[in-house]
Amino acid sequence: MSSPEDRIIALIDMDCFFCQVESRDHPELKGQPLVVSQNNVVLAVSYEARALGVTRFIRSEEAKEKCPTVNIVNSPISHGKSDNTKYRMAGQEVIQVLKQHCPTIERASIDEAYLDITKLVDDRLETTLSSSEDLRTSLSNTFVVGYCGPSNDEIQRSQGLQRWLEEVFDDISDDQARRLAIAAVIVEELRREILQKCSFTCSAGISYNKVLAKLACGLHKPNKQTILSSAEVSELFTAVPVNKVRNLGGKIGKTLMENLNCNVMSDLMRFTLQDLLKVFDEKTADWLFNIARGVDNEPVTPRLICKSIAASKNFFGKAAITDLEGLKEWVGELAGDLVERLEQDFEDNNRRATTLTVCYHHLVEKKNVSQSKSCPMGPYNKERIAGIAFDIISRNMQMPIVFISLGTSKFVSVQKSGNFVSYFKKGVHSAKPMENLEIRKEGSQEEAREISKISREGNEEKSVEDRGSLIKLQEIFPDLNDIDHSVLALLPMELQDEAKLYIKNKESPKVNNAKSKMSSGGVRNGGNTIKNFVVKNSSAVEKSSMIRCSECDQMIQGDKFSEHCDFHVAQNLQKSINRSLGREVLGDSLKRNREKSSSPKSNKKTRSIDSYFSKFKNN
Repeated sequence: MSSPEDRIIALIDMDCFFCQVESRDHPELKGQPLVVSQNNVVLAVSYEARALGVTRFIRSEEAKEKCPTVNIVNSPISHGKSDNTKYRMAGQEVIQVLKQHCPTIERASIDEAYLDITKLVDDRLETTLSSSEDLRTSLSNTFVVGYCGPSNDEIQRSQGLQRWLEEVFDDISDDQARRLAIAAVIVEELRREILQKCSFTCSAGISYNKVLAKLACGLHKPNKQTILSSAEVSELFTAVPVNKVRNLGGKIGKTLMENLNCNVMSDLMRFTLQDLLKVFDEKTADWLFNIARGVDNEPVTPRLICKSIAASKNFFGKAAITDLEGLKEWVGELAGDLVERLEQDFEDNNRRATTLTVCYHHLVEKKNVSQSKSCPMGPYNKERIAGIAFDIISRNMQMPIVFISLGTSKFVSVQKSGNFVSYFKKGVHSAKPMENLEIRKEGSQEEAREISKISREGNEEKSVEDRGSLIKLQEIFPDLNDIDHSVLALLPMELQDEAKLYIKNKESPKVNNAKSKMSSGGVRNGGNTIKNFVVKNSSAVEKSSMIRCSECDQMIQGDKFSEHCDFHVAQNLQKSINRSLGREVLGDSLKRNREKSSSPKSNKKTRSIDSYFSKFKNN
């Protein structure tokens, strides 16, 4: 693996992407002033419209006033808000092109991706001998910081590029700069292929790390690319505002500007590491000290899918939410949109979100105040998510609400066999998967027996191989000796029970013999144990009313079985708090099931099972 100093990183950024997607769908709009409007607000502006004074985030009517010839395309609507599905799909087309050539791609957004092309560059250098003249003809859209000027003037670009190539190639003065030149040729080829296969133009930045690549990318657009060498960083930083640098557009950048009076990046050079440690934590201070010198060691992490999925909406002007009914309606719409995308993401990427974040903005003296709260993500259920969001916002609600976002993150892979998803599609179980997770706690003895159906009274249990449920279980886990418990927790209870019995029957004879010896003084041989005590006190109860607990193998009176199960539920939940997603989902279902129960909550302290039976023993 190459060191951070030896890397070559490129950022591919699609030019005014939403407008390009609409122009591809409507060829008559190509080359015309065009804006894409979402909820009557201009979100994307073509370069032709920008030249006529149209900007983002203005009303569609205002865009028409500034440029009467502008074409306004409204994005699709779903759940009362803009639907960006077709733009996401178009972005995926571009990623598919890049995947054919570069193995290390980090998708940064719907229209951006970082590429680590270090190996591609080194391989090209080993196999190809090029002169500065050969490269110049291949770099017809390439600018070099410090040599080509700030404008897109073609004469300046061509002359500056030639001068730079002669310096770094023919004089062989800078090996890293030569590698940047080869990288630029590769990126030109990638951009050309994207145009041919997807009909989209894009811009690019080429440098040694993500921060510099992103800075370089924004210097010359559209359909251009820019090289930024380390020798030119200090000069460039004298003109780059702090908040225009990657990761400095938020609180950290604001602190630098307001507390340390850093307006451009070169201002940050004045501060030593010790100075920065007085204001920031060690990790942030170290990063700021290095980035002021153009150093960023963050790797390009291979990721072709997003780290988070969110549904959000702005409520401008009169559309601001001012009552609880309006709030309830909109969190319902956003939750519906979010669940649809999460379910599709599960199908496509075999993963589940574990964290839900509710963020909202309200106006206080004409200023936006942002608040957010995160909580564990349970089942993908619209009503449940909407209820959580409504509770969070309404609890601290100040009117009016001008923005709501329901976001999910911290995805975990569901390590399943190929038949896991098909299990639910085949209709093996009539209820929805998440509904199957709910354990019945109250009701008749029949329900209580169902909870413990894998254990039967007496010694004549059927073998595991004779059970119909085993066939279904083996469809999901072909190797029953290698069961993924995070997946198991997502399955219906009868299959979870079947797996427990299978594992129990697979225990070694030594373990079973040890258990038998331990019980020799108990139920069967008259020992004074809890298990023996239960059997003795059950003599007054009909045998048919006794149920064997699959957790502890005790015989429990039918009307006490529900309370007994609660003990095991509480015990198991405590153990599973920090486990995988499947355990979180099961815990959430148990909680929801208790809330639905008609039984009043008890104020009594929790008792152990031993103390429960001791009262009979004392009597």
